[in-house]
Amino acid sequence: MFDIHTIKDKLSRKPSQGEDPRIGEARRLNREQLLSLLVSISEERDELRDQVRDLTRQLEEEKKKNQDRLIRIENAGSIAQAALEVNHIFEDAQKAADDYLASLRAAAEESERNRREEDPQNEDEAEPQTEEEAK
Repeated sequence: MFDIHTIKDKLSRKPSQGEDPRIGEARRLNREQLLSLLVSISEERDELRDQVRDLTRQLEEEKKKNQDRLIRIENAGSIAQAALEVNHIFEDAQKAADDYLASLRAAAEESERNRREEDPQNEDEAEPQTEEEAK
């Protein structure tokens, strides 16, 4: 708020550039008009203070929203990384299963060859097994 000396000082000189034009007009005002001007300026200041408070609150809310978004993005990255790791585990499991099936097939073929070598007479009579029959 203005004190009486500040008002007298502002009234005694011409308003500078950027200064409130109402100050220059104040030289021609009586006491009642000056008080009204001060009340008006004070109300305007209070409104601006409220606007600053509201904007500050909005800014803080937006910062919190952005922080929440960053956390979600970081978590999404973590989830994606975990999904990749799980995918690698499944790939390794599939490879192990394929290797196991290949070794079973090789063992079955080896067993069939050994059986044929031991009993060459049944070779002509025996029909070759298909994969479905072997299962």
